Amino acid sequence: MGFDSKGIRRILIAPDKFKTTLSADEVAVAVAQGIKSDSIQTIRHPMADGGEGTCKILTAAAGGSIQTSMASDPLRRPIHASYGLSADHSTAWIEMAEASGLWRLETTERHPGKTTTFGTGELILSAIEHGVREVVLGCGGSATHDGAVGMASALGYIFLNKNGLPFLPTGDTLHEIASIDSKNVSDRIHRVNFHIVSDVTNPLIGPEGAARTFAIQKGASENELDRLDKGLEHLNHLFSTDPFYASARIEGAGAGGGFPSGSVYFLKAQTHKGIDWVIDKTGMIEKVKGVDLVITGEGQLDAQSLRGKVVSGVLSACQKAHKPCWIVCGVNQLSDRAIAEAGIDKVISIASLTSREESMRHPAYWIAQAMGKIGL
Repeated sequence: MGFDSKGIRRILIAPDKFKTTLSADEVAVAVAQGIKSDSIQTIRHPMADGGEGTCKILTAAAGGSIQTSMASDPLRRPIHASYGLSADHSTAWIEMAEASGLWRLETTERHPGKTTTFGTGELILSAIEHGVREVVLGCGGSATHDGAVGMASALGYIFLNKNGLPFLPTGDTLHEIASIDSKNVSDRIHRVNFHIVSDVTNPLIGPEGAARTFAIQKGASENELDRLDKGLEHLNHLFSTDPFYASARIEGAGAGGGFPSGSVYFLKAQTHKGIDWVIDKTGMIEKVKGVDLVITGEGQLDAQSLRGKVVSGVLSACQKAHKPCWIVCGVNQLSDRAIAEAGIDKVISIASLTSREESMRHPAYWIAQAMGKIGL
C-alpha cells in the first residue's frame, strides 16, 4: 500500500510495552518526542492485551485511582500491593502480577509448584470492601501454577485432602485435593461480576497447556512438568462436576497457571481475549477513525505479535478503518513477505540503528532517534 507521509496531520500512538525496558506509556512518549513537525498532532493511547500493565491502562482510561492494600506475595510473605478502582467504586482492575507476579521473587525462589495466588484473592477482598460490583482480572506475569485455588482460599474456599484435613494447595499438591468446601465463602463474592482478560489462547492441560508452555519460565525443571500438568488435570476433573464450569468456553484457560479455569469455577467469571477488551474499553476504534496514521509496537516483533497481541489488534482496527499502520519495535523478526502479507505499512526497528544491547539500555532515546530519521 502506498502512503504519502506529507499528508499526515494527526497520529495516534498506541503501543504495547517494551517488556523489561519501557512501559506502554513510556514508549508512546518516546515516539511522540521523535516526531518533530509542528504541524502534526500526536495522540498518545498506550495499549495492553491482557498481559502485565493491562489493568493500569484500563484504570487510567476510566479515570480511576490506584489503591494500595496489604497482601501476600507468591510465597505468602506480607507486601503492599496495588489495584485500580473507579471513581464511583463500582469497578476494580486487578493484575495477577501485582501480588502473585514473578517479579516479586528472586531467581532462586521461583518454583511454580510452590507458589500461590492467595495474595490476588486478598486484593479481591480489599476491592469488595470498597463495594465494587465488577472486578477485571489481568492474567499476565504470574509466578504461579495453582489453578486459582490460592485465590479461592483467600476468599473462604476450603480444600480438603483424602483424610478430610484442610490445606492450602499449590501446583505440586493439586492432586491431593479430594473435595472443596464453600461454606465459608461470603455471599458478597457472588454478587460481583468477574471478568478475566489474558493475552494467550493456550488450553489448561496437554502439550500446549499451562505447564508445558509456561512453567519453565517460572522456574520449573523439565522433569516437573508432568506432575504440574497432572495437577491441573485433576483440578479440571473436580471442576467439571459443576454444570456452569462444564459448559463454559474458557478463553485462554492456560494463562496464569490455569487462573482463568479456577476463576470460572470459583467466581463464575467470564473470560475474554485481552486485546479485544482493551480496545473496547479504551475507545480506541473511534480514535483510529479520527487520525491519518496509527503507530503501534512492542519490544520484539515476531509471528506471535500477529496472534492476539496488541500489534494484531491495532493493525486489525486500522485495516477496518482504512488507516495506515506503522510498527516501532526493538527487534524485528518478521520477513518482508510476512510484513507485506499482514498489511503492515512500515516497520521501524531500533536495533537496526545500533546494537541490540545498546537499544535495550536506552530504548526511549533510540525510539525517538528512529522516528526522527523518518522525517515526520
